[in-house]
Amino acid sequence: MSRPDKSSLVSVQAVTLNNYLLTSAVVVLYWDYLLTLPDEIKLYWQGKQKILSWAPVFFFVNRYLALLGHIPVMIEFFTKLPEST
Repeated sequence: MSRPDKSSLVSVQAVTLNNYLLTSAVVVLYWDYLLTLPDEIKLYWQGKQKILSWAPVFFFVNRYLALLGHIPVMIEFFTKLPEST
């Protein structure tokens, strides 16, 4: 079996580093979400906010689209596609 050339080894290392950095960023995002969830429940879910006010709408859109938007990115990065022939 032949040894891989240096450029392919560098590419594999770059992809691996990219995956590690993406994973750590997403972990920090979800950790922050879990840390602030009790305050969110107390202030928004149990508060006397108007349901149709713009502030809670912007808050929820900003918070949950950011959380859900990373799921397809993680799937794309960590799913191996079959090699085309």
